[in-house]
Amino acid sequence: MPVADLVGTRPDAERVVVELLAEIEAEVSAAFNPAEDFPLPAVLVHRAGGGTAGHPPVLDAAVIGIDVYAETKPEAWDLTADVLETLLAVEGEMVGSPPFAWVAAVEDAGATIWLPDETTGRARYSTVVRVYARGESAIPAP
Repeated sequence: MPVADLVGTRPDAERVVVELLAEIEAEVSAAFNPAEDFPLPAVLVHRAGGGTAGHPPVLDAAVIGIDVYAETKPEAWDLTADVLETLLAVEGEMVGSPPFAWVAAVEDAGATIWLPDETTGRARYSTVVRVYARGESAIPAP
């Protein structure tokens, strides 16, 4: 598959994760300024790497970093568990309305670590998932 053909097949993986976490009781964003006054609890989603998978390469295998902020360490831990439980349960799900991506699966891609925010002093856990997804031009027919 030529590289140009991948444009329509690779979804915005950060947007996919934000959409999948819509029901989490926290501010979920692909970007925010970690100032001392941002609302808690909060989940920051950012692409940390990955690329296409398969032959031909039609699945984006995005590595997504997730930072979970809360008032206390136990609250951040619980919210991290909720985030992971929600994401790891996804398999074969359409995302968006109208759909802009199809998620084949989400897997845990690394350890969850305690990483208090040095800038704000807030409680934070950081974790990583791998999201296998196709963009809207490669969404399988129902």
